Amino acid sequence: MTEEELHTMTVKQLREFAAANTKLVGGTGMKKEELLDALMAELGIEKSKHIGGRNIADKKSAKKEIARLKQKKQTLLRSSAVSSKQLRNIRRRVHKLKKITQKIA
Repeated sequence: MTEEELHTMTVKQLREFAAANTKLVGGTGMKKEELLDALMAELGIEKSKHIGGRNIADKKSAKKEIARLKQKKQTLLRSSAVSSKQLRNIRRRVHKLKKITQKIA
């Protein structure tokens, strides 16, 4: 079972899977994210975050990605052909990465 397969399952399916395949206690009272975290810990699956096609597994790699995106933003601002769509996408990705670093900490 992989992390992606677990994320595609519904809460009901996750609870049934937990009851049948693990020794997890209290799964019926958990929300989906709590249940996913408990199942992944029980099964030994490392949790990862995917942002912009990049795998973000720890705070350090998220911070490096933020720095890279900020550098890319500065380069875009200096160029004559600035696309507001590109800047908006960079801002969104930086925002998501900052949320991830807060959750990881």
